[in-house]
Amino acid sequence: IGDEYSRARALRALVPHLPEVVQEALEVTRQIGDEYSRALALSALVPHLPGVVQEALEVTRQIGDGSKRSLALRALVPHLPQALLPDALEVTRQIGDESKRALALSALVPHLPEVVQEALEVTRQIGDEYSRALALSALVPHLPEVVQEALEVTRQIEFEYSRAEALRALVLHLPEIVQEALEVTRQIEDESERALALSALVPYLPQALLPDALEVTRQIEDESERALALSALVPYLPEVGQEALEVTRQIGFEYSQALALRALVPHLPQALLPDALEVTRQIGDESERALALSALVPHLPEVVQEALEVTRQIEDESERALALRALVPHLPEVVQEALEVTRQIEFEYSRAEALRALVPHLPQALLPDALECAAEIRDPYHKATAFQGLAQKLTFIATTPQFWSEVLHILSALGRNELIRSLPELVLFISALGGKAALEEIVRAMREVCEEWR
Repeated sequence: IGDEYSRARALRALVPHLPEVVQEALEVTRQIGDEYSRALALSALVPHLPGVVQEALEVTRQIGDGSKRSLALRALVPHLPQALLPDALEVTRQIGDESKRALALSALVPHLPEVVQEALEVTRQIGDEYSRALALSALVPHLPEVVQEALEVTRQIEFEYSRAEALRALVLHLPEIVQEALEVTRQIEDESERALALSALVPYLPQALLPDALEVTRQIEDESERALALSALVPYLPEVGQEALEVTRQIGFEYSQALALRALVPHLPQALLPDALEVTRQIGDESERALALSALVPHLPEVVQEALEVTRQIEDESERALALRALVPHLPEVVQEALEVTRQIEFEYSRAEALRALVPHLPQALLPDALECAAEIRDPYHKATAFQGLAQKLTFIATTPQFWSEVLHILSALGRNELIRSLPELVLFISALGGKAALEEIVRAMREVCEEWR
C-alpha cells in the first residue's frame, strides 16, 4: 500500500488477530508524512501500545493547522496519563484560533479541572457568537455559573436556525429558556429548517408548551414539512395524530407523502391505523405505496399480504428488490423471491448494492444462490463489491481451496486500499482458508509491497 495512512490503518485492523504486528504497525505509522494523520494513527495504537502516547502527543504538537491540532488533541486526551496532561495543556495553548483552542481546553477540563478558568477566558475571546455560545455550553457542566453568559451570547446569534440550535444545547441546563427557544424557532423563515428545529426541540418541551409548538407547526405552509413536524409531536400530543394524517393526505408529491407516512405510522394510536392504510392505498406509485405499506406491517400485520402483492407489481427490479427487503423481517419466506428479483436487476452497480443489503437476511441454505448471483456480475469491480458483502457469510459454505483462491482473486479488483480497509470483515474468511499462517502471509506481502514503494 503506497499510502502510509491506509497501510497503518490496515495493520491496526490486523493487530487484534495478530498481536505481533503491532510493532510493524507502529513503524509504518511513524512513516506517515502528514502530522495530523500520523497523530490520529498513533492515538488509535495507544490502547495496544500505551508507551507511544508521549510520541503521539509530540506529533500532535507539530500539526500546523489549529483546527486539526484541536481535533487530534481531543482524540488523544482520554488516553493520556495524568503526568502528560500538563504537556497536552502546553500544546493546546499554542493553538492560535480561540474557537479551536477553547474546544481543546474543554476536552482537558474533566481531566485537569484547574484549567476551567483559562478555558473560559479563551472562550470569551471568540469573535463568532455561534462558536462562542457552543464553547460556553460545553463548559457549563464544569462551570455552572457561565450558563447565563452562554445564554446572553446565544441571544446575539444573528441567524435564527443557529440561534435555535444553540438555545436547544442550553435547555438541559436552563429549562426556563425552552419557551424562548420555541419563539426563536417560530421566527425561522425557511420552512424546512423550521420543521427540523421544531422536531429537535419537541422532546425538551413541557406539556404546557406543546400547544404552542402545535401552533408553530400549523403555520408551516408546505404540507410535507408540516407533516414531518406534526409526526414529531404525535408521541407527546396523541390527539394531533388525526390532523397529522390529514396533512399527510394532502401532500401532492407521492415520494414525500410516503416518507411522511413512514415517519408518522410508528406514533399513531391503533384506532388511526385503518385511516393511515386508506391514505397509503391512495398512493399511485407502487414502489412508494409498497414502502409505506411495509411501515404499516409491524402495526397492522394483516396488511402484509397486500404489501407483498403491491410489491410484486413494481416494474423496476431495483425498487422491487428494495420493497421486498423491507418485507423480509415480517415475511421471511419472501427472502428467496427478493434474491431472485435482485438477480434480475439490469444495472450491475444496483444489483451488487441490492445483494449486499440482502445478505444479512439470507439463511444459510440460500448462500450458494447468493454466491451464484454475485458471480453473474460481469464488471470486476461491482462483482468484487458483491463478494465483499458476502465475506462474513463465506465461512459457512463448505467448498474447495480453489474456490477460496478464486474469491480472493475476485476481491483483488477492489483495489489495494479498499481491500485492506475490508480486512476486518475478511479475517474469519482468510482464517478459514489458511489459519494464522494465511494472516501472516498477508502481512509479509504488505511488507514486500511497502518495500517496492519506498
